[in-house]
Amino acid sequence: MACLGACSPEQATYGDFRSLNNDWDRNTSLVFHPTMPDSAATYTITLAIRNTNLYPYATLPLAVDLAGTDSVGVKRFRLEIPITDASGEWLGAGFGTFFQHKQVVTRSATAAQVAKVIVWQTVDSIDALPGIDAVGIIVSPNH
Repeated sequence: MACLGACSPEQATYGDFRSLNNDWDRNTSLVFHPTMPDSAATYTITLAIRNTNLYPYATLPLAVDLAGTDSVGVKRFRLEIPITDASGEWLGAGFGTFFQHKQVVTRSATAAQVAKVIVWQTVDSIDALPGIDAVGIIVSPNH
């Protein structure tokens, strides 16, 4: 499990990042296969973004698909992650030229609803998005 400061190991049941090396192609999806050990429990799915100071926009628009078992299907969430404030100052936790942002996708996921998580960047104006270093998800049980 690779939480990298994004989650607390004693609370998360799953955490993983996909490295993009500062360039995210519009046609490249990031696929995660989270672990949810209790089929009767509900979980919070959180998205984590790590960007550099090369990211050119104030927000990062994303589509997040939660693909469940065949009988459950796919549920799409559209997110707009704030990267800078109104004056252009970087948001999120970070050091040097790296900044990390977290946003909850859903607080009521079940194991049947989330066999995989697929994340897409949806910036309309560019095919290869610079400045995104990594994208991750964190799955935490609801108590």
